[in-house]
Amino acid sequence: IKENQIFSLVFKYIDGWKLSDFKEKNLTLMDKLKILKEISIAISLLHENKIIHRKIHPDNILIDNELNVFLINFGISSILFSSEM
Repeated sequence: IKENQIFSLVFKYIDGWKLSDFKEKNLTLMDKLKILKEISIAISLLHENKIIHRKIHPDNILIDNELNVFLINFGISSILFSSEM
């Protein structure tokens, strides 16, 4: 890294809604189960990689129009080291 370089962090735009807006959606039981499964898989993948999110709540879970789930806001997340396990 050279001095005075500028770095940018680019995020994918997610055209969808927050899980906190869940009640406003008219979803089938199968849609709800798909969302729940995707949330569970995402959290499991984080934990398998020793990452603790620390701020999982409905405003930090986005769902796109195809019902794909995205966890956001990793600002206070941490990585566990073997001495912490």
